[in-house]
Amino acid sequence: MLDEEDGGKVTKSFQYSPWGQRLSQVTYKADGSTEDAYYSYNAHTDVEQVTDSGGDTKATYGYTAYGDDDDAHFTGIDKPDVADPTKEPYDPYRFNGKRWDPDSQSYDMGFRDYSPGLNRFLSRDSYNGALDDLNLSVNPWTGSRYSFGGGNPISAVEFDGHCWSWAQKVCDAASTAGNWVSENGSALAETAAGAALTMLAPESRTPAWPRCSAAERSASPAPAASPAGRWPCSAARSRCSARP
Repeated sequence: MLDEEDGGKVTKSFQYSPWGQRLSQVTYKADGSTEDAYYSYNAHTDVEQVTDSGGDTKATYGYTAYGDDDDAHFTGIDKPDVADPTKEPYDPYRFNGKRWDPDSQSYDMGFRDYSPGLNRFLSRDSYNGALDDLNLSVNPWTGSRYSFGGGNPISAVEFDGHCWSWAQKVCDAASTAGNWVSENGSALAETAAGAALTMLAPESRTPAWPRCSAAERSASPAPAASPAGRWPCSAARSRCSARP
């Protein structure tokens, strides 16, 4: 998100690094003035501190392993207010660098919303492709469709509600394999059907006529019962050595 608007007026704007990390926000006040704030992150990409243009701390934040607020580490302008627990946050981006919604008490992770109070996503993970969706159940890291970071909130950084940092290659490989199977499903089905026919009903298969040369084909037209592209050999030979 680049800008926030309220009643058609921009209330906040955000600036990002070339690799997509949120660096700062500008708050537009009612009197027309603006206020800059800058983000500081920990190794888990959680926002830990917001400072003003002079380097002074405006707010600090702390979280449990699964992203619930650690109130002892909240200070400044965003310190929890018992009298108004759903007050508008000065900085809406917090755990995992994602947007916090005080009304629903959840984070917008992209594809799904996540509840730190429940330690789980609020909706089931899924893909449109049937095989991709099935892979989520058989993959040991995504067997639970609601878990956060494969059950490892310390090391895992959620990207979009589908996958997380250290498992990205696993997710990419699973998606690639699923896409390949989806795109080649018909060919795989035909191959399987042919193999089953060969194993279960060998007597019903069409005779394997040997292939003959162009001269032999013109001299001896294929009988109606022969498969397309195959001719019986001439009387001089029992098998054809030349193949078109």
